Amino acid sequence: MNVETTHILKEAGIRNPEDVINKTKNASLRENEKTRKSASYQSYYRHMDKQDIETLRKMYSFEIYVLQYPHSPFVDFSRS
Repeated sequence: MNVETTHILKEAGIRNPEDVINKTKNASLRENEKTRKSASYQSYYRHMDKQDIETLRKMYSFEIYVLQYPHSPFVDFSRS
């Protein structure tokens, strides 16, 4: 992705695209990424209600199908 991004930024007239890419990455890091702690998707979705998870599943049904993700990997540990 960096190759494509660098090319696009150069075509847009950016003189130092690598600097822009690095600054963007550093500015958009979440706290757990800054401290290199890993956060599983399970802990991320653990606080959600089953109804909210079902809404997400419907919203992303195409991606779930195309990428062959499990249909409901979060429901087992979500709140009722």
